[in-house]
Formats: sequence, structure tokens, C-alpha cells
Amino acid sequence: MATGALVAFTALSAGMSIVKGIQANSAYTDQGIAMMKQAQIAQSENAYAVKQKQREIDKAAARQVMAMSKNGMYTDAGSPLEILYETMTLGQEEVDALKRQGAAQVDMFKTNAKTAFNTGRSELLGGASSALASVGTMFMAGKANGLFNGGGGAGAKMSGTPTGWSPSVTAGTATSPAGYSGTLPKISF
Repeated sequence: MATGALVAFTALSAGMSIVKGIQANSAYTDQGIAMMKQAQIAQSENAYAVKQKQREIDKAAARQVMAMSKNGMYTDAGSPLEILYETMTLGQEEVDALKRQGAAQVDMFKTNAKTAFNTGRSELLGGASSALASVGTMFMAGKANGLFNGGGGAGAKMSGTPTGWSPSVTAGTATSPAGYSGTLPKISF
């Protein structure tokens, strides 16, 4: 009876370890998918922000050219050209900074997604390993207590010499009762 309970408990424990690993893997996979979607959104938003910044810079440079032209300044040489060059250079630096910031954010989301996927796989393997450890521990404990040594129950030990005993029936007489003969192994507790 105790053997059946031990086996049932071990099977339940092993099954729960596997289920826990599957559920954790599923949760981390969902988290990884969400992070990948965030990476895509961040990439799209960054591309839009970069385009907007480039438009602002182009408009600022165009306004400068228009203002200089209205005042009769030539924008192809001298100070006016230097001012336009500085506007374009500083603007490009801002655009490059936005691109780097967006790439860093996308990389962060992708790294977090990979971490979630790897953690999920690790939890799944951990659940399977825990299940195997439970079964192995139960087997070793059962074997140490004589559970798998040919019967007898937990803690039972065989003593005597097994003889391949086969019963033989003797006929009863007035001086000797009928019965069996042979040597049985002794079971001690």
C-alpha cells in the first residue's frame, strides 16, 4: 500500500514539475513575443522621428536661404554659405543621434526578447530535469529500502538460503502429520 502511494506521489510530483516548466516556457515565450513587437514599434517610431527631424532641418535651411536672398545676399559663398553649412551639419548630428538612440532602444527590446525566450527554454528543461530527479530519487530510496529486491515491502530483508523451494506433500500417518517439506526463505522486519 505504501509503495503505491510513494509511486503515485512521485508521479504527481514529476508531472507537476513538467507542467510548471511548460507553463513558465509559455509565459516567457509570450513575453519574448511582446518584446519583439515592441522592437518593431520602436523601430517604426524612430524612422518616423528621423524623417521629421530631417524635414525640420531642411525647412530651416530653406528659410535661411529665402531670408538671405530677400536681403540680396548670395548663399553660394562667404558667411551665408558657412551659416547654411553649420545648420546642415548640426542638423545631421541631431539626426544621427536620433538614429543611434532608436537603434539602442530596438537592440534593448531584442535582447530582452532573446533573454525571455532563453529563460523559457531553461524553465522547460528545468521542469523535465526536476521530474527525472524525483523519479530517480524515489527509485534509489525504494531500492535502498528493499522495495525493488523481489518483494517484501519497504524495509523487508531476505534471510536464509533460497532453495528453489517446491512444495511436496507428505501423507499423514499415525505418528507423523501430513504437511509440506522444504526450506523457505525467512523474511525479517
